[in-house]
Amino acid sequence: MQWFTGKNRLYSTAALLALVIIGTVVFFVTRPRPVWLVDESYRTQWGKILDTSAPPRRLSMAALPEDGIPPKNRYGYIITTKGPPGAEPAPIVIYPGLASAGEYSGALVLALDPWMMFRDFKDPTVSRSRVDSPIGGEGVLIVPGRDRNVVWAWTAQLLQQQPGIFPLEEAPWEEAVETLFRDRRFQPGAETYGWMDAMPLLYRSSPAWLYAPLSRIRQEPLQETSNLEANRFPEREDWHEFGLQADILWAIPFGNEKKRAKLDKIIAWLGDPKTQTQIADTLNWIPAHREGGSYNAISRTARLAWLSSSFVWQIRSR
Repeated sequence: MQWFTGKNRLYSTAALLALVIIGTVVFFVTRPRPVWLVDESYRTQWGKILDTSAPPRRLSMAALPEDGIPPKNRYGYIITTKGPPGAEPAPIVIYPGLASAGEYSGALVLALDPWMMFRDFKDPTVSRSRVDSPIGGEGVLIVPGRDRNVVWAWTAQLLQQQPGIFPLEEAPWEEAVETLFRDRRFQPGAETYGWMDAMPLLYRSSPAWLYAPLSRIRQEPLQETSNLEANRFPEREDWHEFGLQADILWAIPFGNEKKRAKLDKIIAWLGDPKTQTQIADTLNWIPAHREGGSYNAISRTARLAWLSSSFVWQIRSR
C-alpha cells in the first residue's frame, strides 16, 4: 500500500512539474515582446539601418501583416509609409504643420522622399504658365508616362484648386488622367516612356524639367546629376502658402502602452538627427529632423522645401 502511495506521489510530482514546464513555455511564447513591424518592401533597408546605427535596445524584426493589424502579444513600432491611423481616406492625404510638429496622431516622421522639379543649373526655373499650358511651349517637360505614380503626381498638381485643396470626387481625376497626354504639353512619346527613356532627356535637352522624387535622382550616377538643381513645383502667383508632395516613412507606436514606456530610449534614438540622417541615406531620402544632414546640394534644397512647407501631401496608392 505504501508502494502505491509513493508511486502516486511520484506521478503527482511529475504531473506538477510538467504543468510548470508547460506554463513556463506558454508564458514565454505568449508574453508581450517588443518588435519592429516593418513594411515588406522596406525590411532589407531597415535591417541595414539597425546593423549600422546601433539602437540602444535590440528588438526583433518581423513583417507587418498585410491587413496592417499587429499581433496582440507584441508591442513596439510599425515602420511604414502607409501613414498613421486617423488620416482621412481620400485620394490625397494632407498633413498640416508636419514639418514643425515632426509627428502626426502619435506617429513620428523619420524621413521623406520629396518630389521636386529637377533641371540643369544653366536652365531657368519652369514657370506656372508653362506647366499649365495645354499646347506646349519653350523647353521640354519630361514625363515617364508608364510610371503611374508620376502621372498621378502631375494630375494632382494640376487639379490642386488652392493650397491643400484637391477634388474629392473620382470623376475629375479620371478625366484629367485620360486627357493628360492629348496635347503637346510634354515631350514626344511621353505616354510610353519609362525612366530609362526619360532620364537622358534631362541631360540632353535644354531647357528641360523633370518632376520626380528625390530618391529617383539619387539613383543616378553622381557624374550625371552633379549639374542638376531642384525647385518646388511652380505654385500659382496668388498662393501664399506652400505644400510639398512626399512619401513619408513613419514610426507608429502600437501595443501595450505601459510596456512600450520601457522603450523610451528607442524613441529617443528614432528622433535623433544622426539616426534620421542614417535612415535617409539608406533610402536615398532626406531626414525629417531639422538638424539632419544633407547628402548633397540637391538634398539640401529638398530639405529646405520640406522645412518651409506649411503642409505635406501624399497620394494614396491608386
